[in-house]
Amino acid sequence: AAAAAAAKVAKDANNIYSNGNGHTIAQGSGNGSGKSNGLATTATAVAATTTFSIPPSLPLDFETPPTPPVAPQPPAMASRSKDVLNLRWKLPDDDGGRPVTEFQLACSPPPVFAAMETPGGRLLAPEERDADGSEGGDGGGPGDGDGAEWALVYEGASDVRLRLAGLSPGVRYRLKLRAVNEAGASRWSKECGFFTAPAPPA
Repeated sequence: AAAAAAAKVAKDANNIYSNGNGHTIAQGSGNGSGKSNGLATTATAVAATTTFSIPPSLPLDFETPPTPPVAPQPPAMASRSKDVLNLRWKLPDDDGGRPVTEFQLACSPPPVFAAMETPGGRLLAPEERDADGSEGGDGGGPGDGDGAEWALVYEGASDVRLRLAGLSPGVRYRLKLRAVNEAGASRWSKECGFFTAPAPPA
């Protein structure tokens, strides 16, 4: 009967779990983001038997380490002209336990435009771009191994809109996006592709 009473206490108490050996563990709730990564938590251990109990231990504060965000969805096109793609995107579904601080956009074929400041970041000139942009692999370049040339053309704070200007008329540009937090960069998003508008007849 005493054992059954102890089991009922373990079952009914908030965040109390039995390990099956006559002991119970009480875990307090976290005060972090609610995600499994980067979560600050306070835990207290309680030892109990059918005949006596021991006062709880001192609280132990700990935090799970953050991870890079999950890959975001690819950009969407809001509008276009013969030399501009107006893009938008969303924050990734899981930020890895830390806020997204930057987005990076890769493009194929690499457009030839001068460096340009944007409201949220910077369009990169050819001499500033990632030299390994064609390589694939986790956390590496966005290429798919098909021989296409890719380049990192934009880096910006967590802005979700971009006016990608200086493009050529009637060209299909392939795009990939990734998100960055203090733990590192996500994988590249799936590829999307958009045509700029054709040039008007001469």
